[in-house]
Amino acid sequence: MHEATRKRRALLWALTNCWVGQSWAQQAPPYSIDAATEEARLSIGARDVTWWTNTVQLGARLAPGSGWFVGAESQKRDRDTDVQANGGWYGKSGPWRWLGQASLAPGAAFLPRFGLLPQVGYVAGDYEVQAGLVYKSFAAARLRLATLGIVKYVGDSEYELHLAHGTSTPLSRRIQVATLRAQVDLGGPWSYGASASAGRGLYDILNVPGVSGNSGWSATLNARYRIGPAVSLRLDLGAGHENPDFHERRVGLSLRSAF
Repeated sequence: MHEATRKRRALLWALTNCWVGQSWAQQAPPYSIDAATEEARLSIGARDVTWWTNTVQLGARLAPGSGWFVGAESQKRDRDTDVQANGGWYGKSGPWRWLGQASLAPGAAFLPRFGLLPQVGYVAGDYEVQAGLVYKSFAAARLRLATLGIVKYVGDSEYELHLAHGTSTPLSRRIQVATLRAQVDLGGPWSYGASASAGRGLYDILNVPGVSGNSGWSATLNARYRIGPAVSLRLDLGAGHENPDFHERRVGLSLRSAF
């Protein structure tokens, strides 16, 4: 299964999600665990803050193109820390692909207390068309998005155009974001990627306090090094801006181990 079908963050992820090439994957065991940490430094007007995010995820391949994953995420903003549990399942039937993902964080102050991401895809040749819905319920806001994307597969490399359209309430802010993503994997120990998002309401998706739902952009570069067929390290660097005076810089490190 192509990794783009396996798991995708609501937008950025995102965010989602740049993994093991075929020449290595042929030897990969069916289970994997990912652990990641990220530091984000934000400027919101005259205020500078640092957020830390830590994640861990266990995944399993049940058959070619199908499997499940469960994980946990903690995020520290100032003196507060939220913890979220998430999980999902993916599969395929002929040219069709599907993904269902949910998250839960009861009583969370800033992470979504509940999130849901259903997605379907259709493969035709080297292309896959994907459509999905995103729902996030925060402590004081609700987010609803419809997404549409097209992915071009070239060997183990991927090139994607992804669109998101929706609203956040109670302020009824419009969200319209386009994302371009490329992940280049030639089968050696190194793989590289980049993504760029631009549009309106980009940071409403992450529930960033102090943003105004204005136009903005976000960009990420990543590099993964395979220590062996079962272990790899990945470095992510990112930056973003929303008018008039929101800025962010991110650096993340993750480890994957298969067993």
